[in-house]
Amino acid sequence: MLLWILLVLLLLCLWKLKAGQLKVVRSTTTPSFESSSILKVVHINVWSGSTYEFSKTKEQGWRYFGYRVFEFLSGIGYDIDYYPGDDKEHRYEILCKQLKELRPSVVTINEAMPCMSYTSRLANEIGFDHIAHVGVGGVSFPFFQFPNFAEGDAILAHPSLKLKPMGRSRLSGFVFSNNFSINTGDATQLLAGMVTVNAQQVIIGVTHWHAGVLEAPEVMKYIRNHLSPDEQQLGITSIAESTSMRVSEALQTVTLCKELVCAQGGKPLILCGDFNTTRTTPEFMILKQAGFQDYGCDQCTWDPKNRNVQLQFKHGVEASGSRNAVENKLYAVMGNEQLKLDHILTLGSCINFESSSTVLNSQAPPSDHYGIAATFQIQKKAGPIRE
Repeated sequence: MLLWILLVLLLLCLWKLKAGQLKVVRSTTTPSFESSSILKVVHINVWSGSTYEFSKTKEQGWRYFGYRVFEFLSGIGYDIDYYPGDDKEHRYEILCKQLKELRPSVVTINEAMPCMSYTSRLANEIGFDHIAHVGVGGVSFPFFQFPNFAEGDAILAHPSLKLKPMGRSRLSGFVFSNNFSINTGDATQLLAGMVTVNAQQVIIGVTHWHAGVLEAPEVMKYIRNHLSPDEQQLGITSIAESTSMRVSEALQTVTLCKELVCAQGGKPLILCGDFNTTRTTPEFMILKQAGFQDYGCDQCTWDPKNRNVQLQFKHGVEASGSRNAVENKLYAVMGNEQLKLDHILTLGSCINFESSSTVLNSQAPPSDHYGIAATFQIQKKAGPIRE
């Protein structure tokens, strides 16, 4: 009897692992769309997860603890408000409304949480096909997840573009699939799909790089003028470590993207994401030197005037408990600067750039990041990329 029970459990685990493989989920509705050679891509970090420090009041602390214990025992996730003033459902409704008004061909998102259910809900709302994959998780096996946390990235496309999955690659961390991870810290990935525009197949990639202190002018000025010699060394070391992680992610991203393009016979590629870096950094230069063209607008996507950013600084810096005191000070300085952290880039030929702009940046923005939109004219024949 015990052997039969173990066999059934094994089969259930294998089924669950297979169910977690990358696949396209088709939309049940098809919104109106003028099929042409125009491809309009919108990217946004939707900030849908509860990724910010929980307020340490006694009442909220016990509420948090109780929910986490119940999550562990039941596997049911709860959307906990980590601090007052952030209405996530209202921000979601704003996102859906504004995306419909923008009428994009493709939408890429970061920080979908819970990854699969959030993406599915958004895709159904706007009538798009989608693929999604968990990027950050804890310890997860079939039928077991602790903590009940699964944040990730997704590609959504109009049904007429015939979205296909191309694969997912881990850049850092130990999240191996949607149902299997042994991860206790940050983790990053590259997710890729393919759409067909004007009889030309175009690869769409989305990534989300490590968040760390940048070597921004105001940050370096603060280090020089406000920190002791020992603190200065800590600050410089922190910047160097963060840069090193993103340089590694950049090198892997370049390799993976070129492998995708070459494997598909030189098909063009559009790469989107919250890269957590600006255009002047060593990691971004790696992309440009590899042949990526940056067609995004010059406007910031991280803005201290954004009310969602102000809310974060009102209630405490993001994940401050995981960093030392010097890093928290530098994050506060960096967070008060206007920064362009999100980018849309291209690799290969057959993509003619038409326009770009910052979007999803109204007086009631749906996220702590603004979105970016880029419009391309897609030609029919692809050429080789530069090695």
